Amino acid sequence: MLHTSVAKVNRLVIPEQKFGLGSLITADRRFIRFVHRIRREFSGSKTSRRKIYVSRTRFSIGSGGILGESVIEVNLAAQGYHIVYPETLSLVQQLELYSLADTLIFSEGSAIHGYALVGHKSQKMGILCRRGWPGLFVRHVESFRGKAPVRFNAIKGYYLPVRNPVPGARAAALLDYDEIRSQFLRSGFINEGAPWLYPAEHAISEEIENFRTLHGGDVEWEAVKPRQSN
Repeated sequence: MLHTSVAKVNRLVIPEQKFGLGSLITADRRFIRFVHRIRREFSGSKTSRRKIYVSRTRFSIGSGGILGESVIEVNLAAQGYHIVYPETLSLVQQLELYSLADTLIFSEGSAIHGYALVGHKSQKMGILCRRGWPGLFVRHVESFRGKAPVRFNAIKGYYLPVRNPVPGARAAALLDYDEIRSQFLRSGFINEGAPWLYPAEHAISEEIENFRTLHGGDVEWEAVKPRQSN
């Protein structure tokens, strides 16, 4: 029954929420079983991409991201990765790609929540960190597929808006590209001996200047000690 006007009720029962952000990100087991039934809908014999990289390069750097990420795309494409821009796809198309791939690397972002719905243990899945410790995404993926993702963390530091100087969603992260290559190699996501390009200094400088302009010129640099992946 749908009420479109003010109504007085004698007794109101509100069901307990079984999934959400924060402490609810790991979800109730009953909700996870429900999601696993959805996953079976994407396990057919559709055409799949064996390896995919889920990118954020088509978002403005002003909203946060990885400086020089387009070069990561080039390096991974040379290794046979299909570059995916999830905002250009329907939800169903995204879930099909995520479900059927063998190896996935996500540029840290909300697309990972979609993967958690259909991901499974047999896949190699990693998160390229841009905010230090992607705990929310790690817990979500691990609770739904029963296996934690690999974390690739080689952040040298952040450019931060002065109005919100926290290395969160709107930070621009600068990576150590040698360390990222080493972490990809150690985890078996790329092959030894493959070419590895580095972003040009002028290209990084242009991105930093663009970030600065988009935030009214008020940004600051915060250096960090990168974590190792595991």
